[in-house]
Amino acid sequence: MIGALWEAVFYHPILNVLLLLYSVLGENLGLAIIVLTILLRIILFPFMKSQMESSAKLRKIQPMMQSIQKKYAKNPKKAQEEQLKLYRQVGYNPLGCLLSMLLPFPFLIAIYQAIRAFSGGDGIPGIYEWVRTLLDLSGDVMVSTMFLGFDLSDAYLPIARASGYLALAALPYLVLSVLTGVSQYFSVKFTQDLMGAPKPEEKKPKKDAKAGDQPDMSEMMNQMGKSMTFTFPLMSVFIAVSLPAAVSLYWILQSWVPVAMYQLYNKFIRKP
Repeated sequence: MIGALWEAVFYHPILNVLLLLYSVLGENLGLAIIVLTILLRIILFPFMKSQMESSAKLRKIQPMMQSIQKKYAKNPKKAQEEQLKLYRQVGYNPLGCLLSMLLPFPFLIAIYQAIRAFSGGDGIPGIYEWVRTLLDLSGDVMVSTMFLGFDLSDAYLPIARASGYLALAALPYLVLSVLTGVSQYFSVKFTQDLMGAPKPEEKKPKKDAKAGDQPDMSEMMNQMGKSMTFTFPLMSVFIAVSLPAAVSLYWILQSWVPVAMYQLYNKFIRKP
């Protein structure tokens, strides 16, 4: 049931859109992934826009937040209650940044499955009949996975195990994996800045914990943000070295496209 739902909602649509783009763009799978990533980010932009508007409201109430922290400095529980009440008043969700960062991952998995299907050599199950008719496909469909010298179906670890971890054939894939981590680092920083995450200089001095004290919400968010800043990039490199280069290409693009979209939105669309 869950597998059928996954295929119907994510995998089959991604597979068929990639195949359509591949055919339209001169049978270039790399270009198809680039265009698909941009299209997905446009579709997900309403979620990003909602968080941008929420963050703008949060920045406006920063003086009130600081006032609450000073007023209830000796009563952390009350300070936390007042902060949460203020969040509800402006419609701000402190965990909203997690949603915007996690939304692209189902599509990443679907792209990974599509690349495996393209490079399987046993036909490509899941192609819609109308896509076969539109593209005049008959029998098994063959897709070239080469792009800019990379085999998008290959990964660093399989090549390194066969040729050596510093072999010339493996190094470009290692560089691509590292670029995935670097891009993810800047993506996390961008999301934190967008959500109004506390800057290091804004942190309050630590106080000795007392029995019955409630954890401070802003401190909790700051600690979680610091953890994500390094955990997510390291995790992405660890995953990228094992998965096809197509996944790294998508991951890098989906890290930078939102930054460009945010700049364009601020410059041409958002009202003062």
